[in-house]
Amino acid sequence: MAVMSAVDVAQTIQLIIAPVVLITACALVQNAILGRYAAIGQYMRSLTLERLQLLRSDEAKIYIIKNGCKKSIAKFHS
Repeated sequence: MAVMSAVDVAQTIQLIIAPVVLITACALVQNAILGRYAAIGQYMRSLTLERLQLLRSDEAKIYIIKNGCKKSIAKFHS
C-alpha cells in the first residue's frame, strides 16, 4: 500500500475543492447579474405604469383639450 505524503494529500484536497469554489463563484456572479436585470425590469415596469396613469388622467385630457394640437398628443404619447 502506497503511503501519501502531506504534500500529496494537500494537492488532492486542492484538486477536489477548486471546482467547487469556481462553480460557487460563478453562481454568485450570475445571481448578482440577474438581480440587477430584475431591478432594471421592475424599474421599467413602474415607469410604464406611471406613464399609462398619466395618459389616462384628467390632467392629460385637459392639456390636450386646451392646446388642441397633435403635438400635445405626441408629447403625452412619447
